[in-house]
Amino acid sequence: MRRVFFVVLFLMLYASPAGALPGIFGGPEKVTAEGGRIVVDVSGLKTAGAKHYLYRAGGNAVRFFIVRDGQGKVRAAADACEVCRDEGKGYKLKGGAMLCLNCGRRFPLNRIGILVGGCNPHPLNFAEDGSSVILTVREVLAAAEYFPENRK
Repeated sequence: MRRVFFVVLFLMLYASPAGALPGIFGGPEKVTAEGGRIVVDVSGLKTAGAKHYLYRAGGNAVRFFIVRDGQGKVRAAADACEVCRDEGKGYKLKGGAMLCLNCGRRFPLNRIGILVGGCNPHPLNFAEDGSSVILTVREVLAAAEYFPENRK
């Protein structure tokens, strides 16, 4: 019986999408805003790497990710799309692409932030300042509708 408990616990943790267990085992990093801007240090983001973030304000929670593609270009998108958003599962980095944890579609890193609509991760406009990505609170909160917990 004890062994079954640990197997079930392992499967729950292993199968959980990033952010399903906030603050535990690699959930998204919480970010805050100052002066209407969210500044994220990306100096440690490796080429072909991704990192997830969570911003909360006004009763809304928005998960997003920032990637650095194979050529070193930084890209940002909400952790949701128009098609799979009701499931609230998001994406994870797998094999040089962002994998939708709901439908299984793969999105090459160099296409993140370019294609809009459908099952593409919802792009976020941003500016770069040296080793930081700067997003406006307005831009991030505009993506709140993509997360089921914000549509109550």
